Amino acid sequence: MLRTTLKKIVPQRFARYMQKYRRQLAIDKAMRAFCGHPIGAVPSKSLLREVVHAWDNDWSAQWEYLTAIFQTVGQTTGPILECGSGLTTLLVGHWCNQMGRRLYSLEHDPLWATCITRLLARYRIDSVYVNMAPIINSGSFDWYDISEIELPIGFDLVLCDGPPGDVRGGRIGLLEQMRGHLTHNCVVLLDDAARPGEKEVLKLWASAFKVLYRLEGLEKPFAIVTLN
Repeated sequence: MLRTTLKKIVPQRFARYMQKYRRQLAIDKAMRAFCGHPIGAVPSKSLLREVVHAWDNDWSAQWEYLTAIFQTVGQTTGPILECGSGLTTLLVGHWCNQMGRRLYSLEHDPLWATCITRLLARYRIDSVYVNMAPIINSGSFDWYDISEIELPIGFDLVLCDGPPGDVRGGRIGLLEQMRGHLTHNCVVLLDDAARPGEKEVLKLWASAFKVLYRLEGLEKPFAIVTLN
């Protein structure tokens, strides 16, 4: 019985190990290609698709959103705020490394934060601060707990791909809680803009904060939001 059980378990574990190993090789290859691309020049569609494919995550940013990110990074200065870490943390972090900028990422999941931190070390990206920020009750909505985090004043770019869509209030808390850290003309790139929750967030922001926004992206819509 034990031998039969081991015959079932060992191949399964080996298969999972090989799958993880092959995925890491794919990510390494894609990151080498990305890191070889000139800083400041917006990466091509094919390069960004290669990176997204290697990342192989259903919740990942897609190439259109990434294109908008790098276009906007080139048009802004100063520190960058990121809500929800992931592929963008690595890619934008690499650019920040070369540009002398800093990326501050808020992440509520400890295991995922550890994973991203290890990948940052693997690719020698030291311009990123991954901040553990659990989701807490913030009144009429839930948002990241930033009470113990030292964040600078003067973000003129925010990459908002968190918190998850099932959080109470969705991403409404960004402007409700973080407005004091943003410049008067800050640009927010809001992913998942086709979802009902994000549509409602955009309407509320436009009403309460008089922001201007437009939708972009055909494969996976996102919003470019400009503060007034």
